[in-house]
Amino acid sequence: MTVVRTRSGAVRGISFDGVRAWRGVPYARPPVGDLRWAAPQREAPWQGIRDGGRFGNRAPQQPSQALNLGYGEGADGDTPMDEDCLYLNVCAPDAPEGSRLPVQVWVHGGGYVVGSGPQYFGDGAAVARRGVVVVSFNYRLGALGMLNLGALLGPQEGCAANNTLRDQIAALRWVRENITAFGGDPGNVTVHGVSAGGKSVVNLMATPAAKGLFHRAIVQSGGDHVAEPDNSADLARRFTELLGLPGGDLSRLRDVPAVDLLAAQLALSEGTRATWTWRPTIDGGLLPQRPTRALSLGQAAGIPLLIGSTGNEAGAYHLMDPTAREHTAAVRQEIFGADADHAAATYAALHPNATQEETDRMFMSDERYGVPSLQLADAQSRHAPVWHYRFTGPLPGQPPEFWMFHGTDIPYAWGLFENSDDPGAATLCRAILDAWTAFRHHAVPYSPHLPTWPEYDGVTRATMVLGTTPHITLDGAVPQYAPLWANREWNPGTWWPQA
Repeated sequence: MTVVRTRSGAVRGISFDGVRAWRGVPYARPPVGDLRWAAPQREAPWQGIRDGGRFGNRAPQQPSQALNLGYGEGADGDTPMDEDCLYLNVCAPDAPEGSRLPVQVWVHGGGYVVGSGPQYFGDGAAVARRGVVVVSFNYRLGALGMLNLGALLGPQEGCAANNTLRDQIAALRWVRENITAFGGDPGNVTVHGVSAGGKSVVNLMATPAAKGLFHRAIVQSGGDHVAEPDNSADLARRFTELLGLPGGDLSRLRDVPAVDLLAAQLALSEGTRATWTWRPTIDGGLLPQRPTRALSLGQAAGIPLLIGSTGNEAGAYHLMDPTAREHTAAVRQEIFGADADHAAATYAALHPNATQEETDRMFMSDERYGVPSLQLADAQSRHAPVWHYRFTGPLPGQPPEFWMFHGTDIPYAWGLFENSDDPGAATLCRAILDAWTAFRHHAVPYSPHLPTWPEYDGVTRATMVLGTTPHITLDGAVPQYAPLWANREWNPGTWWPQA
């Protein structure tokens, strides 16, 4: 049966390869006109049966400049971009009516400025065929989702700084109210994301407004990456100046064409350099404090967490923009101050056969994703079971220097290499797909292709190294984590100077 009734009306899906999919389902009203920069509003009801055969509009964004790493751009690459972008997609296995299957809600990455729910993997059929109801969705990006108007126009407009996070919460609320009709269990929801999506998962764990909307979390290459109010206020000031609206006249801001908003956003930073410019703001309300601090205090108590990073995160950024490496010394100085030289010497000593370029890349990988993931694992392990991994697997069809780049674990998690001609990649893909699926079903990652995976704790930091020969190591697979990074606190910047 492909016709399903949601809280607002009926939608007809499609069937293929043992799954059913419903695409482009609205989870909120279009955030346009007077609703631009407003919190998401409940979607309007419709009459008749809505067609669910096409993905919904993507949020306005610069065409992706991401590396083509051999697993495609997904099924919605030709889908229009529009402010009217608050749509989600559901993919479920053919299962008896009344089934209550675990639910996965995917939060896409893209630095909060590019991307969409179906990007790279489409409907997520490989996961759905393993007995999981998969939900993906689009949310507002960049200035349309995170412009701190409260700093310009007063607290009555403060919600604009965190509407990206509010959109994500609205999608989760839609899941809670509707997923039973698709065969999903609203009491067993795993929220899962990569990069900015992984950071979003962490933000969702940290916000009281999302409590009870999900029950497990998977974070791939995420971290604690939020804006202080002063930072986002300064960004809003510079943004409105580029629009020729110093002081931020709200009525005029609502009339500015979306293409002009995007142009101003790109004038601040574009391409690879834009990926860390926009981010949610610690506002004392929706996002009360830094996520690592919130988790350490038990805000997400009882939510099992599967978290990790790749072995060469910074390699992708260094290839897309070779100037990234030039900022290593400044980043190290910002974090370590007088100990910056000691930090550089530590990396050199731990990797005596590596070049300075290689140790710089290792440091930047740890700064951006590796160490923040460990700090989050430390914080959550005090209140719930945690499993930590380090991905070191190959990227079929690409030379070894492209392996372990940021995002190269995505196709493994979605089963895209399950039938690869590379037997090592195929086996590793099945192992990761098994483990992630078991986590969604039973809150414990397991695969017959993996050794026993111990829980993470802040003492041993047991870590599953996910490579062609998976194994367990200690200290989070980042031996310099302790004591060099212990108790270090910093708010990751953008690496690059901005306009």
